[in-house]
Amino acid sequence: DKQGRPAGDESRIVISQAVVDDLVRQHQATWNRPPSEAELTGLVDHYILDEVLYREGMALGLDRDDRMIKRRVRQKVELIVEEESTPAAPTDAELTDYVSRNPAKFVRPAVVDLEQVFEGATLLPRQLAGVPLDMVARDFGEGFARAVETAPIGKWVTAESPYGSHRVRVSAREPGSLPPTDTIRAAVAREWEHERRQRTLAERYRGMREGYQVTIDATWPLTRAAK
Repeated sequence: DKQGRPAGDESRIVISQAVVDDLVRQHQATWNRPPSEAELTGLVDHYILDEVLYREGMALGLDRDDRMIKRRVRQKVELIVEEESTPAAPTDAELTDYVSRNPAKFVRPAVVDLEQVFEGATLLPRQLAGVPLDMVARDFGEGFARAVETAPIGKWVTAESPYGSHRVRVSAREPGSLPPTDTIRAAVAREWEHERRQRTLAERYRGMREGYQVTIDATWPLTRAAK
C-alpha cells in the first residue's frame, strides 16, 4: 500500500559530500577523533534511517498536531534567521549609542560604608564596607536600603528591615555611576547583539506573516486578532 508515502523528489535521499562532512564533524566534536570507515558507514546508515522515518512521518501527517515538533522546527528557523543576518562586529560608535539609549542596564549601583546596630537575636554584621546598595537591599530589604541611600553622612538614623528596627550610621557613600563604554565593552556588545537578533527576528517574522491568511475559528471570545 503506497498511500501516504513520499513521492517524486521526496522519495530520493541524496548523501552529498556536505552531509558526509557534517557527520564527520559531529563525530569529531563528540569523540575528539574522526570516525573509522566502519563508524562512518554506520553514521550514514543512521542518517538514511532518520530521513526515511522522518519522511514517512511527514507523509502521514504526524507533525501536524505535535507541539514538540513545531517548537523544535520554530527554534531551528529562528536560529537560521539570526545566523543569516549576523553582521560585522559593532563599532565603538554603535556601542556608545546603545549605552546612551540603555543606561540603566550598565549603571553601577551606589556603594556605601555603614554601621548598623540591631538588638535582636539574628546574627547580622555590625559593619559593612564598600557594599553596593543593591546588595544592601537584597540582605536588609528595600526600605532599609532607601534609608541608607538618603541618610546624612556620619549621623545615626533609624532604618526598618524585615528583622525589625536598626540604628544605622553611613560613614561613606559613593553614588551610582555609568562606566565609560570602553571599560564595559564586552557586556555592551553582548546586549547590543541580543537586541539586534531579536529585532531582526521580529522583522523577518512580519515579512513571513504577510504571506499567510489566518482565520480565527474559536468557541470562546477573543479580544484581538492573532498577530
